[in-house]
Amino acid sequence: MPPRPRRPLHVLKFGGTSVGTAERIGWVARRSAASARRERAIVVVSAMAGTTNLLLRSAQAAARGDRSWRDAAEQIRRRHSEAADTLLSAAERSDFAGRLEAALGIFETVCQGFEMVGEATPRGLDRIASLGEVISAELLAATLRRRGARAVAVDAAKLIVTDNRFGDANVLAEATRARLRQRLLPLVRRGVLPVVTGFRGATRDGVPTTLGRGSSDFTATLL
Repeated sequence: MPPRPRRPLHVLKFGGTSVGTAERIGWVARRSAASARRERAIVVVSAMAGTTNLLLRSAQAAARGDRSWRDAAEQIRRRHSEAADTLLSAAERSDFAGRLEAALGIFETVCQGFEMVGEATPRGLDRIASLGEVISAELLAATLRRRGARAVAVDAAKLIVTDNRFGDANVLAEATRARLRQRLLPLVRRGVLPVVTGFRGATRDGVPTTLGRGSSDFTATLL
């Protein structure tokens, strides 16, 4: 008996506007779930529109002694929580709220550090620049699970290995290929739908980096 043909693997990438509201996230979830039913699939997602600019602008202001980052954190919290209220069950909202607070905790800690030293370092900026992608991936994965898909958020910092050129890191191709085969491919083979953060990588030592603004397309191409 001949072997069953392998289903094609499709990578779907959605930008910030596509996940900018609860309604749009719902559409992305429907589109992604339908694709996962037909073929093997991976989703790459950006931050909600405007989130990355807000994170970076507020962090740079913190280095000047401006505490507007507190308002920025609350704005990000409110925007994502409102979307979660629309998209998720009570239990899912509780789990997502914890993940949201963890990401915002990193943002607040880095901003406090910038405020203390009076400088926004490239390494610190990279630590927070892609937090919007982390939050967005968690929200979309939870939305997909609510719709019955076997989805899981995957941090690209655990997949894409880069040098330490913060702000515009270079991908280390062989190390990245090995990570993808080890950590991402098994999920796909088990029928899980990974929702991967765009724009984001990490050094060999696990220090977060970014691949340059607008590089979520590059992330999708790598995958």
